[in-house]
Amino acid sequence: MFDSRRIQHLNDAQYKSWNILYWTEWALRTEWNCGLAYASEYALQKKQKLIPLITIDNEYQHENIRQLIFLIESIDELRTSYHDAGLTLSVIYGKTREIIEKIVKKNDIGMIVASATYVRYFRDILTHFGDTLSLPIVLVDDASLLPPWIASDHVEYGAYTLRKKYWNTVTMLTPERNISPEKVECTQTHDDLWKVAKSSWYKKYLSELTDISCGNANKFIGGESHAEKHWNTFKKEKLPYYDTARKNPNEENTSLLSPYLHFGCISPLQIYHECSQLKTWNSKLETSLIGFLEECLVRRELAINMWYYEKHPDQWNCLPDWVIKTLDEDREKQTSLLTQNEYSLDDLKHGRTEDPLWNAAQHELVRTGKIHGYVRMYWGKQLLRWFRDWKKAYWIGVYLNDTYAIDGCSPNGYTGIAWCFGKHDRPFPPKKTHYGLVRSMTFGGMKKKFDVEKYIDKWS
Repeated sequence: MFDSRRIQHLNDAQYKSWNILYWTEWALRTEWNCGLAYASEYALQKKQKLIPLITIDNEYQHENIRQLIFLIESIDELRTSYHDAGLTLSVIYGKTREIIEKIVKKNDIGMIVASATYVRYFRDILTHFGDTLSLPIVLVDDASLLPPWIASDHVEYGAYTLRKKYWNTVTMLTPERNISPEKVECTQTHDDLWKVAKSSWYKKYLSELTDISCGNANKFIGGESHAEKHWNTFKKEKLPYYDTARKNPNEENTSLLSPYLHFGCISPLQIYHECSQLKTWNSKLETSLIGFLEECLVRRELAINMWYYEKHPDQWNCLPDWVIKTLDEDREKQTSLLTQNEYSLDDLKHGRTEDPLWNAAQHELVRTGKIHGYVRMYWGKQLLRWFRDWKKAYWIGVYLNDTYAIDGCSPNGYTGIAWCFGKHDRPFPPKKTHYGLVRSMTFGGMKKKFDVEKYIDKWS
């Protein structure tokens, strides 16, 4: 099976009888799915039916149009994967809390098993059920290699404070192999609404989104099979050069897995397991593997740590005290040196600033749904130069990322913006105009790292 420390019981209720409801809003895969495997095995053991459910919540408004399309593509493929595994899948649009409450009443539910989510909105729903329902509510984590409650008991200061304890603890986990669901009798809770092209709820959901101007980004297609294609291509063609080429924005030598990890189309358990296998027979890959696992797992799960423990993970309040103090002081002393005419949100959306590298990065974001990680750091930090109110600059960074990025509205996205403003970093004295003690990045410095003009020509 898998390590029992992945399981959280959200109340003390004991299972008595009846059907098992497996619910998720993000774990869009059948393989390496601990929550689904646990629920199907439990239902088989108790000789009860399993009800697998995905909800698309119409009250959770933190998804952009690109994410919604990616979600729809992923679920559309997932229905086939469930069928091939001998399972059925219900997909219901509406208010998640109300949907589950109705299912519990009408379908003789004796236990709810959920795949872990770090989105507060959905976590609060599970907490509510744990407090109000007299049946077991079980949360199974497979969104991370190391569940955040095992890795740490507080918000980590930075990667260096998490890294050692993280890897030391990973070695203590039960070795895991591919986890597949048992073939168990299933039942559906709703008529099949999954005729996407004609579904009235789908069109209604699109119309309810506040900003659909960004359109789709065809670089990423949702679904477990597309995640596997990206992963296999990366292992064969890019991983050997990852250590030397990943920081060059003119070479697409990153894994491109972030959206697929965010939506649970691929599991970090699978990635770690297969990387461990690669290391055993190809020692030449070790340096690149270490670098990749640092970015894919340690940095990603540092973001999950922040999301799990921080009170305001998507707002400037998550920044350390020294950052807030230095930026406030900088604004008091340096207001006259800031850009006299702040850019409008429309100018920023369309990449109309005096900085050609920032414009190119914004164009890459709009056209593809992503910015190369190295350039994204520069992109985020320049906002500090252009706004007298650094809190407004922070909000704009979050807004642009959430509006256009396929992996926006996620722990990784929010942590990436927070890092640009000093989170998970240290002070860099002496104080600099616009930045205080926050690490700065300049156009001249970027030119020393890679061919900036080539990048600008490509995306402008």
